[in-house]
Amino acid sequence: MYIKLEDYMKNKCRRLLRLLIVIIFCIGSIVGLSACSGNKGNEDIDPPNQEIPSDPSLDTIFDSDGTGADTNGLTYQKFISRSKKYRIAWITGYNGSDYADVVIPETVDKGYTVTKIEEKAFENSNISSVIMPSELEEIGSYAFRNCQFLQEIDLGEVVSIENHAFNKCILLKTVTIPNTCLYLGNSVFADCISLENVSLSYSLTELNNFAFSGCTALKTVEVPSSVVAVGENVFYNCESLESVTLCLCAIKK
Repeated sequence: MYIKLEDYMKNKCRRLLRLLIVIIFCIGSIVGLSACSGNKGNEDIDPPNQEIPSDPSLDTIFDSDGTGADTNGLTYQKFISRSKKYRIAWITGYNGSDYADVVIPETVDKGYTVTKIEEKAFENSNISSVIMPSELEEIGSYAFRNCQFLQEIDLGEVVSIENHAFNKCILLKTVTIPNTCLYLGNSVFADCISLENVSLSYSLTELNNFAFSGCTALKTVEVPSSVVAVGENVFYNCESLESVTLCLCAIKK
């Protein structure tokens, strides 16, 4: 049997066309499966969105955040942590009324916690009394030095009272150092000539030089057993001092 050349070519073209269609179909199927498989893999690998934890050290590094003043005459310096989580303030000065009863606020400027009274902040001012905030950590050197009308102080839960902080507060009669206090500086209450009663913190480990020197009205002092070191001339020139109860473990520095 003979086949015309024309018919033969037509049949060959049909077979090639069908083969081409099959190849295209197979390629499309493979690409589709690959795409589906790829999507599924991505879903398995990609983690859910998570908040990246901040560096804890940035909570303890503070930058200046401006200054301010309140209506009672207190001026302050603001600080904010690098992490932006914490805001604190230091009281830097007082321009208020004479003979005022001053209450240091817990916070200033809507959320800055007061943690320190700066050096010389109230030095030579004529205030009558002062109440410290509960979060206060430090009273700086000379902070209330020579406040000659200061009669009453509430130290809150202060941790450190620096050198000469209440030196020459001549009307101050009673002082209670809270048990949160770990440090009293040199001459901290020196020359407070009306000071009669002192209650010391049971967290103190030392009494520094001249801490109560010149307190001529002071009669009795009980030094807590936590104190293991006593500096020079702590009670120098305390003319009315009748007794000091001192634990045997306290030694001269």
